This record gives sequence, C-alpha cells and structure tokens, in this order.
Amino acid sequence: MISAAIIGLGQIGYEYDFNKGNLDLCLSHFTALKDSKEFRLKYVVDKEIKNKNGLSEVCFDLGIGAYSNVRDLPEPVDLLVLSVPPSEFLKVFLDYMKKFSCKYIVGEKLGMLDEYSIKVLMETIASQNIQVFSNYYRRTLPETQKLYESFLSKKIQLINCIFTNKPENTLPHFIDLISYLLSAPPSNFERNGDNFLAVFGDVKCTFINLKNVIYDHYTLDIFGEDLYVDFSMDGLPIEFKTAEDDHLFSNHKILKQDSHMLRSSSKSIMFFYKQISAAIINGSQQVTTFQEDLKNLKEFRNLV
Repeated sequence: MISAAIIGLGQIGYEYDFNKGNLDLCLSHFTALKDSKEFRLKYVVDKEIKNKNGLSEVCFDLGIGAYSNVRDLPEPVDLLVLSVPPSEFLKVFLDYMKKFSCKYIVGEKLGMLDEYSIKVLMETIASQNIQVFSNYYRRTLPETQKLYESFLSKKIQLINCIFTNKPENTLPHFIDLISYLLSAPPSNFERNGDNFLAVFGDVKCTFINLKNVIYDHYTLDIFGEDLYVDFSMDGLPIEFKTAEDDHLFSNHKILKQDSHMLRSSSKSIMFFYKQISAAIINGSQQVTTFQEDLKNLKEFRNLV
C-alpha cells in the first residue's frame, strides 16, 4: 500500500466529513485516505490539532499518528497531501523536506502559487524526482469521463460558466474541468471586473461572476452545433438537449430533452484518490499534474 500523510485538517482536510448526516458522503482527504484500499493513512498534522473535535479519538482508534507540527513526523511517507492554502504551501513543504522526501504530492490549486514558490517547487521536485498533482476532483468523476468521451464526437462552440465567490478561489476548478473536457489549454484570457473571457482551442468561454446572492452556485452551459448540455451544481443531474426541427416554424430548430446523467459527486474525493492511485501505478492522465495546472493558469494567475 502507498503510505500517506495529510498536512492541514481544515474543511477539505477533515472538517467537511465531521458529524455529517449522510454516511455515503466522502468530501475530505481524511475520509478518502482512511477508507482507501490503495493508500494507508499513517499521519496527520495540524497546528490546531487539539481543537479538532473528535479527531484525536478517531486517530487513536485507527492507529494514525497525530501531530501539531510537520517537523514532528517520525518518518517519511510515499504521498504527502498538503491541504493548505497556496500562501502557506511553500513553508509547509520546505518544513517537511528539511527532514524527509516523498514520491508524490497532492496540493490545492498549485497553479495559483506565487512565482517564487513555483520556482522552488519545480527545482525541488526535479532534483528529488517527485510527482505532484493538483486536487481538482471534478475531472476524476465517472460522469466527467463519460462527458469527455461524448465530446470527442461533438463540435462544441461555446461555454458559459456562471459562478459565485472569489474568482481566484473558484475558477481554477472550472478552468481545469473545461480544459480536460475540450482537451485544450486556455489562452487569450481577458478580464472585466470579476468576469473573464478565454479560448480553449477554438472554443470561446465566458466566466460570469454571480453577485448579490446568499448561496453558492455554478453552472456550465455548453453549446454545441446541435447539442446543449446543462452542467449544474454538484449532485444535480447533467441534462442533455438536442436540436430538432420546429414543427410550428419552418427552417427553425428547437431544443428537446434528450437524456440526463446522474452525478456521483457525493463520493468525489474517493474518486480522486482512485485516479491518483491509477496515475501512480500505470500513468493514467485523468488527474491534473502540477505542470498542467501551471500551463492552464498562467494567464489567469497574472490577472488576479
């Protein structure tokens, strides 16, 4: 099995799955790794670990070592999960590397690191032969793979993304998802306030920030030559509509409901780690490498 440690036990690290009502949900790195058949979670580290309700007891019962400082880890692991904001990544990474090395790293939105952190990380992983992945779980979901395969035979013309929250926190996830679905990195980024425009291959994409609402939201409206796909919030079905002749108005076409695809994102992080395992074992490319993330976010990073 692949040994692992998690550094940072905030929302995505641990808290999303604490005291949840639905036991089928898997929203945190902690749950995904402790329940995985491919990985063995050996250690967790958080500077506020004593204040994490129930964590110490869970770790004790599972035989997982829990520490408040990364320098207290007793031994190296194969996979290091740095569940920390980009602004804290370099310090935590270097603290670990002062004692140990590792074979694989998972980080959050690594393409949004500052230039100095990128330079240090690139030099270190090159000299240590470390593989690094960014945690964009949506591209690893089974329904995303089905959508990707269906787009291979479809001509996509335009994508509109409507989102809430800060662009630098939200859009990297959807830039990555669109890049994967279209097999093309973004280019020609333009910014107008909190709205953005980019081109993926020959497909224009707009990113529109929905403001003055009190709820989280995102939608991808995907327009093809004779196809419309409504890619809504996690948990909602993906709706497919196709163009048919309008029986009322000649020479016009209308959209009719074709099919829908149920979502499996309730176990999202579990799918992500299955794909990390596949990437380690056979080089599967359904996960985002650090190098790909840098390429996808280079122009966007310079605008935010």
